[in-house]
Amino acid sequence: MKRIIIFGLFFAGFFYLSAGATYSPDEMGCTFMKPPEWKIDYHSDAAILLSDSVNEDTRIEIYKYILDTDHQIGSEAELVEAVHGLYEEIGIDVDTDAEIVCTIADSLVYFETDFIDSSSEVETYHVIIRGILGRVEGGGQILFLIKAVTPQESYELSRGDINLLLYSFRFNDPLEDDFFVRTKVTPYLMIFMIILLTVFFYVRNRRIQQSNNPLGRSSGNYWRCPKCRLVNHIDSLSCQRCGWKSQKAHSPHK
Repeated sequence: MKRIIIFGLFFAGFFYLSAGATYSPDEMGCTFMKPPEWKIDYHSDAAILLSDSVNEDTRIEIYKYILDTDHQIGSEAELVEAVHGLYEEIGIDVDTDAEIVCTIADSLVYFETDFIDSSSEVETYHVIIRGILGRVEGGGQILFLIKAVTPQESYELSRGDINLLLYSFRFNDPLEDDFFVRTKVTPYLMIFMIILLTVFFYVRNRRIQQSNNPLGRSSGNYWRCPKCRLVNHIDSLSCQRCGWKSQKAHSPHK
C-alpha cells in the first residue's frame, strides 16, 4: 500500500512539474502557468517577456494596458471597433468586412488571431495574438495582450507550452459583473423630469393668468387685479405684481 502511495505522489509531482509552475507577478495583477524550461527575461508592472530555454527563438510577450476613462468600452459594437483598431495598430492586415470574433465569459472578454509572419529574410514565424479584457472593481477596464512568436518549423513542438500559458491566464483583482461601462440614466432622468415639471408649471400658470375663470371650479379661490390683470390667491389682499390693494375681503367660492 505504501508503495502505491509513493508511486502516486511521484507521478503527481512529475505531472505537476511537466505541466509548468504557477507564476503570479504582483505588479502585473495576473496569474498564469509558466511552461517548464521557460525563463523570465524581463518583467515590470506593464510587461513580461518569456523565452524557451531550449529554443530561444520561441518567446511570449505579455503587455498590460489600462484603458483611459475617455476610451472606456460601452457596447459590443465599440468592442469590435476597438479590437479592429488594435489589429491595425499592431500591423495585422484586417479586411474591413472581416468578422472579428470576441467571446464574453464570466465578465471577461477574449479575442484571438494567428498568422504567419514571413517578413524576415531568415525565418518564417507563427504568431499568435490573444487579448483578455476585464473591468476590475474601482479600477476601470484593463487589457492584457499576449503575443506568442515561434519559428514556423518548430511551432508544433512549442504549441503545447504556448497553449498552457494562454489558456491558464487570469486576472488577480476582483472583477465587476459586467465588462461594459453602461451610461447611468438616473441623472439624465432627473434632468428630464425637472424640465417636464418646469414646462408643466409654466403652462399651468399661463393658463391661470389668461383664463376668466382660473382653475375652473376652483376659480372662486382667486381674484384678478383690475390694474395689472394678475391672478392672485384669495388670501392675498394686495396684488403680488403691482401692489394694488383689494377694497373688500374675499372669501372662497362655495
